[in-house]
Amino acid sequence: MAARRWMGKSASQIYSEFCEETSFTALTKIHKADFRLKRVIWAVTCVFMTVMLAVQITWLFQKYFR
Repeated sequence: MAARRWMGKSASQIYSEFCEETSFTALTKIHKADFRLKRVIWAVTCVFMTVMLAVQITWLFQKYFR
């Protein structure tokens, strides 16, 4: 079971392992950025893109399911 694999590990260890195994590029770029400014920029970009996706989904639902 996957939960057993994470027992006894800290949150940062779990996050590091997740970023190594995932294919979600934005998370891996945030995690592997060497400067704090780069991490902040990637995090803001990721949040902005997520918000834009939510807005577009909302617009589509309002347009086609009203």
